[in-house]
Amino acid sequence: MWNNSSPFLQGIRQPLSNEIIANELRIEGTVPPELEGVLFRTGSNQRWEPARPDRYHWFDGDGMVHGFYISNGAVNYRNKWVRTEGFKEEEAAGRSLYNGIYGSYEVAQPQLEKGPAAVKQVANVNVVEIDGRVLALQEAGRHYYELDRNTLETIGTFDFHGAIDALVTAHIHTDAAKNELLLYTVEPETRRFVCALADKKGNILKQHVVTLDAPAYIHDFMFTENHFVFFFGPINWRPESPDRVPAGKSAWTFDPKQSNRTLVVHRQTGATQWFTDEAYQTTHFVNAYEEDGKIIVDGCVSDLQFVDDIKVENFFPFPFPDAGRSPFTPPALYRWTLDLDAGQMTRARVGNFSVEFPRINEKLLGAKHQYGYFAGVHQPKSDSHDFNCLIKHDFISGKTEYQTLEGDRDVSPAEPIFVAKPDAVSEDDGWLLVVWWDPQTNKSELVIHDASDFTGAPLARVKLDHHIPLGFHGNWIP
Repeated sequence: MWNNSSPFLQGIRQPLSNEIIANELRIEGTVPPELEGVLFRTGSNQRWEPARPDRYHWFDGDGMVHGFYISNGAVNYRNKWVRTEGFKEEEAAGRSLYNGIYGSYEVAQPQLEKGPAAVKQVANVNVVEIDGRVLALQEAGRHYYELDRNTLETIGTFDFHGAIDALVTAHIHTDAAKNELLLYTVEPETRRFVCALADKKGNILKQHVVTLDAPAYIHDFMFTENHFVFFFGPINWRPESPDRVPAGKSAWTFDPKQSNRTLVVHRQTGATQWFTDEAYQTTHFVNAYEEDGKIIVDGCVSDLQFVDDIKVENFFPFPFPDAGRSPFTPPALYRWTLDLDAGQMTRARVGNFSVEFPRINEKLLGAKHQYGYFAGVHQPKSDSHDFNCLIKHDFISGKTEYQTLEGDRDVSPAEPIFVAKPDAVSEDDGWLLVVWWDPQTNKSELVIHDASDFTGAPLARVKLDHHIPLGFHGNWIP
């Protein structure tokens, strides 16, 4: 699409060109009658041809939200672009006006009229619900975008009732045990980092301010009963700097002298403790919890095969075909142990697979978990595309299970979203809702798996007549 040299405009990531409504989708199998609600997902779906299609980065596409509406065993579907301020400017112009935040386009943006934002927000990372609002999230913006639950129309913005005026995380987390939301904001130019607690209505209850040693890039974080946990690696970013994105440069930079720094912040007092390690870049986290005076964290890591001054955008999270050998390894699962009393941190790899997009039964976030679910790569076939299986890992027994859907050939799953059964009696007593893509047909389907019978046949396969580009995150909202 537009250019066949960018891997982020082809195949599983090729943008959809239109908005679709499809009712009463064809179903193979039976949708569990207890499932009543909407699976919302969002991802990168570029609307207009970029200034440099050959350098277009996956993270830069306009946000398109997909909704699977499930009721009485039937499924309806619709999608819609999130109408951010920058999206509306480009829609009115009928062409691309902005450079992406992450890619290096090497072309200066055209001079914009006074009023529009200098950098386009795309709301392509996540969809959550706060205080009854369905919100589309993006990490380089100062607010979220509110959507109509039924039509997906963009109807406003949400900034935590005026309490937030900084770049706000797209990975806000919920502590179900304490009925609290946990989030962070960051000002890369001043290095002001704020971790915050909010109630379920989005009212900020407590904030702790930390000054960082660099404009470090952070995408996700984790928490325990008493602490926030943040990991900062060698990638920095300055998305609002006038000499970066508008000038055609990536917001990302790489500091080869910058090691990993892990920050622990007490949720109530704001007391901080730092740990250092060799350089690597974390992406997403499974969970964290406290045990015997230590903090245990499970998450995904891209290690560094060599350290040099590199253009991050050419290699992270996946390399361009012409970029050469990547300094980043494919993402793998690791477990960290942070001994707060001794001031020491260790980490160890878990399993022999490559994984991303981890999810758990999120009622256990911040508490000890047994199972994690992932999109992964394991024993790929010669013609494999991206992820080729779902993975379920038991962190207690060490057992790993694989779900390939087709068996004899590779098809590609997106993030697995766990939904607990109403009368669940165990941690994995629920369903996994997963969008799979078939490279042979270039079509996608929503597949409902029994999480406790992970390798068994799906309960239902909900068929679409089009593909959904590999997206990022989403949630089930009853």
